[in-house]
Amino acid sequence: KSALSFSEGLALVVRENTQLEYVDKEGKTKLTLPPEIERAHSFTDGLAVAYANGLFGYVDKEGKTAIPFKFNNAFKFSEGFARVATYDSTTRETKWGFINKKGKIKIPAIYDKAFPFVNKLAYVEIDGKVGYINKNGKEIIPVKYKQLWFENDGIIRYAD
Repeated sequence: KSALSFSEGLALVVRENTQLEYVDKEGKTKLTLPPEIERAHSFTDGLAVAYANGLFGYVDKEGKTAIPFKFNNAFKFSEGFARVATYDSTTRETKWGFINKKGKIKIPAIYDKAFPFVNKLAYVEIDGKVGYINKNGKEIIPVKYKQLWFENDGIIRYAD
């Protein structure tokens, strides 16, 4: 029915019966996901984001749950970290943080927006102010600017 591009030698295929499978480059099924998994993505660092019962988690290349389905949103790994979102029903806010490949929260979900790590830094936003954090969650460029961007010459420009 449909397929994603290959990543780590596998492509996700959605069959006519909506069954999710990963196939190799010869089209041979290598992994069939359990039926409760409604959506999945390509593998990155041996794990794929998947969605089941209203929550996101991660499966390994054997189709086993590697990181429990407990996030309101999740993205693929980048530099060993993945962005995950949690929803607080009391405040009605979604906040973003980062986990490692074992599912351990390494940077708490305190950000209104968070982007993947690139060159060991992640762009984050709180209350309309942006900055960059490192993999320890330390603000390398304080989260206090209206805008930040890198120029081709490596200079960081900002707007207050």
